[in-house]
Amino acid sequence: MNRREFLKSALITSAIYGAGGLPSLCNIARADGFAAVSQRMMVNILFSGGPDMRHLFPPAYNPTPGNFGHEYWKATAAAHSIDDTSSAEQQARWDNDYFHLTDGATTFGMSKRAEWLKDMWDAGKVALICNMFGVTSRDHIHGQLVLNQGNISSSNLDFNRSGWGGRLADFLGANAVALTKVPTKFCSGPHPTDPENHDNGLVIAAPDTRAFGLFRPDSGHNWTEHAMANSLEQYYAAKRAEVPTTSPYYRIFDMDRKIRAFGEPMEARLASVPIPPEMEAFYSGDNRLNDSRFGLQVRNLYDALAANDILNMRVASMSYGSLDTHTTQRDRFENALDDMFGRNGGLEVLFNHLPSDAKQNTLFVLAGEFGRQIRANGEAGTDHGEGTVMIIIGDSVNGGVYGDMFPEEELSRIWTESTPHILGQTSFEHVLAKACEWVAPSSANSIFPDHQSGPIEADLGLDGLFT
Repeated sequence: MNRREFLKSALITSAIYGAGGLPSLCNIARADGFAAVSQRMMVNILFSGGPDMRHLFPPAYNPTPGNFGHEYWKATAAAHSIDDTSSAEQQARWDNDYFHLTDGATTFGMSKRAEWLKDMWDAGKVALICNMFGVTSRDHIHGQLVLNQGNISSSNLDFNRSGWGGRLADFLGANAVALTKVPTKFCSGPHPTDPENHDNGLVIAAPDTRAFGLFRPDSGHNWTEHAMANSLEQYYAAKRAEVPTTSPYYRIFDMDRKIRAFGEPMEARLASVPIPPEMEAFYSGDNRLNDSRFGLQVRNLYDALAANDILNMRVASMSYGSLDTHTTQRDRFENALDDMFGRNGGLEVLFNHLPSDAKQNTLFVLAGEFGRQIRANGEAGTDHGEGTVMIIIGDSVNGGVYGDMFPEEELSRIWTESTPHILGQTSFEHVLAKACEWVAPSSANSIFPDHQSGPIEADLGLDGLFT
């Protein structure tokens, strides 16, 4: 390993965004095995790209023209790779490839590529909140910024604001752990004095939880690597003693000290928590997930929960992308369903290996930055839209459909508008505030000060979202 590779390992693979984000070194637990998950956790999964959630949850096919189930299937047939003039193909697609579900008066489908999600739905642990929106611009960067910050007032230039996950972690006095390759704005905590700025002191970047500490040469390596490691350790220690604590450079040297002390208990803990073979196969070997990066994030979350006491973790972030299906939507989107929600897919394998307290105390929030249009384009895909479905999964979720899944008013627009979409009726903050309240009671107004003023669909019933 040369100097550049060493520094890359030190500053990226075990990145701690702020020295303040580490627990007190004297309080780091050293016990072996999977730690108890005794406090409630929030896991946010970003569906990057603006997924077509109605492809996952379509209306029942109906052969009668003018009916919602007829017009939807005709308008989106190309995105399902079927003939828009063949009622037989549309009926067969509905009959063969979708579970037929109902929630009171609403009958809808769920793709059979999402078998685990169907199991969780049957157990009453999945809530589908319809007609959600954050932006109307249909711009990915702006949409993800608004969703990650949990602030529909954010413009496409408001990059410095904190994220709602970071604000939740700050409220809890805990850390936000980014399990993605690069942390998103979701994890950024609030600035202590400037409400328009953020502070990354509570962000722990963990793109590979099994390479958390700084590089240490194996005993069989040559002396030059040992010399490099020892020299850098001594250099940082000496500079830390020389630089005043008020200097902006002190944080760099103090971070080095904390990572060195912090990495050892992490490595020791995870050495006692074997990686389940089927989970390891997600990102290595010949049978990886379609998106092996998501597979690694699943492993990272498993590890982070196992070491939640060391990490002081109450909030974690993941992402899956890209789901921007302008072309060949059926294959691309359904491959993603296999990865996330399929039988022996990422979330099922994770849940199969989590202890009961981790499953009981972990809430999953899954959403994309916007939805798709309700009519297929000319390339077997769909283009950017507005309204979407947010998925909430957890043992304490009061499962069901929230909102009007198939608004009849769409029938007047599906063929007449040039870019017809699902109208967004409820801003993200309403649901995210309820989720934060479950994790941290009395936190909603602190994390989302203006959430009560945002638009909300009539009779949505969010007060009953959790049991």
